Amino acid sequence: MVKRTGVYKPVKHHVFLLHIIGFRRRTFKGKLKLRQHASYVLFYMVSGNGRLRMGEETVLFAARQLILIPPNTPALVSCHSDSVQYFVISFSHMTAPVIRAGQEAVRLVRGEPPLLPAGRLRLLHPRQVFGLIEKLYDAACQNQSDMHIQIRFQELLNVLVQQAEPKQEISSSRGSIELSIEHMERYFHEKLDVKRLAEIAGLTLSSYSRLFKQVKGMSPTEYLTRIRIESAKRMLEKDRHKIKDVSSAVGFRDEFYFSHVFNRTVGVSPTMFMKQSRMKVAIASCLPYSDCLRSLGLEPAASINCFQYPGMNQEEYDYVLHSRMEELRAAKPDLIICDRHHRPLIEEFKTLASQVVPLTEMSWQTNYGKMAEIVGLQTEMDDRLQELEARTATVRNLLQSSMGDESVIVIQVTHLGIRLQGMVGHPLNELLYGELGLLPGKNMPTSIANLELAPEWLPLLEADRLFIHMNHLRAGSEQVYARMRSTHAWTTIRAVQKQRVHHIPNWFRMSWSPSGREAILDDLLELVQAAQPQLTV
Repeated sequence: MVKRTGVYKPVKHHVFLLHIIGFRRRTFKGKLKLRQHASYVLFYMVSGNGRLRMGEETVLFAARQLILIPPNTPALVSCHSDSVQYFVISFSHMTAPVIRAGQEAVRLVRGEPPLLPAGRLRLLHPRQVFGLIEKLYDAACQNQSDMHIQIRFQELLNVLVQQAEPKQEISSSRGSIELSIEHMERYFHEKLDVKRLAEIAGLTLSSYSRLFKQVKGMSPTEYLTRIRIESAKRMLEKDRHKIKDVSSAVGFRDEFYFSHVFNRTVGVSPTMFMKQSRMKVAIASCLPYSDCLRSLGLEPAASINCFQYPGMNQEEYDYVLHSRMEELRAAKPDLIICDRHHRPLIEEFKTLASQVVPLTEMSWQTNYGKMAEIVGLQTEMDDRLQELEARTATVRNLLQSSMGDESVIVIQVTHLGIRLQGMVGHPLNELLYGELGLLPGKNMPTSIANLELAPEWLPLLEADRLFIHMNHLRAGSEQVYARMRSTHAWTTIRAVQKQRVHHIPNWFRMSWSPSGREAILDDLLELVQAAQPQLTV
């Protein structure tokens, strides 16, 4: 309770605190379920378009648009373009009465952010907002002081409040746009002219195109193409049609152009799409993409890893590569899914399968979703993700109740040096510090995936638990680990002094699949259960 001197009406003071800013690129076309954040999240779309469902509300987004997602709001993203680039800004908002002389200090209380409604924020000058977001991101990447970064964030928020454009300005156009969409959905199989659609909406051609993109997040032509491709997918799934017949039935006059658009939109050719139920899929990856495929109920025809690991001489690698390629050739796959480490072999893969799909995003859910769409098992993916989300939430509550304020840091030791893991940019970082809410130790990077250092350059770290992964043992990582342990900085870490240094399996690789992430959850619980045997799931 605030003490008052005289008659005084309390005034609320609003405080916004930036947590994380990150930049993402993705080439996945399809649906991606976003985890719920305990804080507010701003999405600024640099390029691309799609649809975001927040709870019961659907928001269409396009380039140069900003979306605000409230805390603990389930969100599902559907991407319609070939690629999407966006900034993610996580922040919290708190309120407290203004403290005057003679008053006791008051604690901040979480509250709703004023003047920033949930959903798409319509900006009068999006280019200015983009510039401020870039400056904020640069400041975070350069590890500038927290105060400097927070000042940049406050500057961005001030501009957002000043520029926020009322939603009512285009509300009168929605009905007209919806009329043209109803016409598209009814007559998509016919030749449709944008000029005619504008007439149906009662707008000029330029106004119609501009307002359509504002309302739907894409051009009328792109929206029409999406309707046609979805109809084509339904035809290809249910009946055995010739590609030429499907092309004509959904409004394409050229079957080759239809195949090109379908491949670009869906990720596989129409012919491959029809084969989904009996398609033979092979995996060429260092990452556990085979486990991802099995989690969907599909056993890979072959699973190979052709990466040349440090410590492997050329003669040994040539033998391994030849053996793996022979295994792949014997499987006779229709489709090969590979990771970014196998991109140099794509041309050779194309001689063994009719289609090769590289999954190169740094988001495990993006790659998982694209894999599920390619093999036509999106429902199975959604079910598996829901199971994982529930399991993660349970473990999060157990860890937070048992670990309290304990902080953690992850270090990977390689033959070249050490990698001090950050809080973003890698599936493992996002699992530990985002989904599980573990507290990061001090002096670790927060806005990048990792910081690579020589072992002698280990900074003064503060952490109650230290997780160490030894990578590339054959190449000499043990010697690097010994050098790190001989530094003064190592002996000052609380986790070292309390003997809470945990050597872990390759969580980095495991974090790329549902089963691997569950195994990480089990490992964490086992570590805590060692100290608290009564802790059970």
